[in-house]
Amino acid sequence: MMAIGHSKRGKGERYVIQLKVRSTEQQYGPDNVMNFRIEKDDNFLHFVHTGFSAEDDNLEEPDEIDLEKEESRNQIAALRAQGKSIREIKEMGFSRRQVEYVVKAIKRASTHAVHSVHASNSVDSVDSVDSVDSVDSVDSVDS
Repeated sequence: MMAIGHSKRGKGERYVIQLKVRSTEQQYGPDNVMNFRIEKDDNFLHFVHTGFSAEDDNLEEPDEIDLEKEESRNQIAALRAQGKSIREIKEMGFSRRQVEYVVKAIKRASTHAVHSVHASNSVDSVDSVDSVDSVDSVDSVDS
């Protein structure tokens, strides 16, 4: 599975990273992404390969607003872990939307973790190669 990301290098700059690998070794991971520039020649829009780099070289540095949002999310998650209700957290100065966003993200993460545990337990108990292949196909549906 591959993904295309916007690069901080400039307008029209993109990078391609390999996210998931099944049957081969990962070649274009975070330390080796492919860089491209979008060009248009004769009404034909296409990528021009410009080299390779680390993904970090293409990502924007978080600004103060991003850091404040992350701190708020961490505070909300900590309060929720202490058993506080959405209403109690909201009364501490956080917006309802912000609290609900974090709570949903926590639920998604815990649901994904449970699916991963079930999938790994199923693979451990399977003996035949055919059954393992069918578990891989089920895993791709979950993600």
